[in-house]
Amino acid sequence: MPVLPVLAIMARVPRPGVACKTRLAPVLDAEQRLALYRAMLEDRLAQLSRLSDTAQPWVAVAPPDEPEAMRAFLPAGAPPYALVSQDGDDLGARLERLVAKALVVAPAVCVVDSDTPTLPDAVLREAFDALAADRGDVVLGPSSDGGYYLVGLREPAPSLFRRMTWSTSTVAEETRRRAAQDGLRVHDLAAFRDVDEPDDLRALDEELGRHAEAAPHTARALRGLRGL
Repeated sequence: MPVLPVLAIMARVPRPGVACKTRLAPVLDAEQRLALYRAMLEDRLAQLSRLSDTAQPWVAVAPPDEPEAMRAFLPAGAPPYALVSQDGDDLGARLERLVAKALVVAPAVCVVDSDTPTLPDAVLREAFDALAADRGDVVLGPSSDGGYYLVGLREPAPSLFRRMTWSTSTVAEETRRRAAQDGLRVHDLAAFRDVDEPDDLRALDEELGRHAEAAPHTARALRGLRGL
């Protein structure tokens, strides 16, 4: 049986005291932000379970010394997940090491965020199809703020992650520039809005008001929040 690629998310253990979704502080208090973050994470974990016929589900966990703490948040009846530590001093180092770790045991890896809870399964399947069919050396899922919600690779590419200025509007553009400089072809997925700012949250609330089934955990959490 062929070895499946890896589909990994980077996540913090969603427990009280964890700083998350801090840019939503103008409209949500710390407890509300944690509830929202946990719900979005639960939707993404459920998605990884649904796609276990396509890719091995991995969760890269912070803090790095306790990856097993995430096990309590995995969906009931879920397939086996690999729980690994996020290692590195910044996001770039953590991404670089996660990609390298996955490519030791799998032919390809896609790392996806937990901030796009309505991202369709079909988009993730497209990412793996593009890598398998050699339609690109790098798969990139651009987000509306200029970053990206997904990066996929078949070979390590440290230059895509080192000395990057993260959380800026030029991350995706700079990633494409570096890939071209290294002779790597980029396959772009559809752009999606991630949930970082109050306007993103309002847009998500409107979307899930029409299509709650797209992210049921997140939809339920939003119904319990006030002051959107």
